[in-house]
This record gives sequence, C-alpha cells and structure tokens, in this order.
Amino acid sequence: MDLRILPDGRVGLAAFTSLTSLVHNCGNGQPWGLVDERGLAEIRASAEIDVVLLDAPLPSLDRRIRAESSTPDTYMTDPLR
Repeated sequence: MDLRILPDGRVGLAAFTSLTSLVHNCGNGQPWGLVDERGLAEIRASAEIDVVLLDAPLPSLDRRIRAESSTPDTYMTDPLR
C-alpha cells in the first residue's frame, strides 16, 4: 500500500486503474498488486484511509524508476498479458 499524507492532513491511498497508468504516474520500478473493488473496500476499512487517489501522479522525486526494465516489480502476473 502506498499511503500519502495530503496537505490538508487527510490520508490518501494511491490506486491505479491500469498497469499503464501505474507506470506512467509512479515509474516502472513501483511494486504493485491487483485488487478488485471489494478488496479496495477492505483495505480502506482496515486502515485509517480518508480518500482513494485514483490515477494520481506521484511527485517526480517520489517516483521509482528502473532503467533496465519498463515493467514494475510484482509477485503477481499481469492478468492482461
């Protein structure tokens, strides 16, 4: 989980609608996992998350970039491949 403290003090959970969006907004070195809407709701309920940030870009300094690969790290297989 990638939690962010927003300027107004709320806690935001970064979530992305596609692997392409994740790589574009976070960099190709961003670890990821796949959850459905129910899983997202469970994550939100289990942590003090105020808002889900859909497809929100990370600041450049926070992005995880790996030069040797265009695919982010994961322990899962992309179901769309």
